[in-house]
Amino acid sequence: MDTEVGKADNKWPLKFKINLLKEAHSNAVINILPGITTLVGPNGSGKTRALRAIKSGLQAENLIERYGRKIHLLAAGRSSPLENYRAAIRGPGNIDPGDAAVGHTSHKNQWWEYESITGSFLALDSRADLRLKVEARLQQLFDRSVQLSWSQQGLNLRILPVSGGASYAANVEASGVLQLVALLAAICVPACKFDPLGGVIGVQF
Repeated sequence: MDTEVGKADNKWPLKFKINLLKEAHSNAVINILPGITTLVGPNGSGKTRALRAIKSGLQAENLIERYGRKIHLLAAGRSSPLENYRAAIRGPGNIDPGDAAVGHTSHKNQWWEYESITGSFLALDSRADLRLKVEARLQQLFDRSVQLSWSQQGLNLRILPVSGGASYAANVEASGVLQLVALLAAICVPACKFDPLGGVIGVQF
């Protein structure tokens, strides 16, 4: 894998090669610019494969972590860890009646390795500054706030109406709101000491 990244004060674009199919003719040159880089394609066109290859390429060349940042891939079905609390996934009529709980305390320092909303909530639990930013957006858009607490089952998620009313388990919240929390957590990251690092988002059509 090649890289053409210069010094810290002149690192843009993040430019490197990846191999999608492990064949010589499938090499691709990736340029990631400041801000948001959008990858667009129809279902089944290989966006997730490309995103995983991009993540591996960035990690292999240490293009992100050298600035103290992490790479978090939110795959399709990112709210899937909550589905056992929302639908009969494990068997007929078998819906977990408890409060939604995800993750484990031993994984708090590896939140970016989750390809789901679990990583986002673990990040929110450990980063008060990030949580404040996400909650501010949720309050503006949906009059909602997020409550997080640990139990033996994992990190419990509850939603609190800001204007009044009792909190309720996240498993009865609209999945779109929960996915928005994950996306907000991904993009509301404070700038590093040099400047913000670009994000890569896969969009399906």
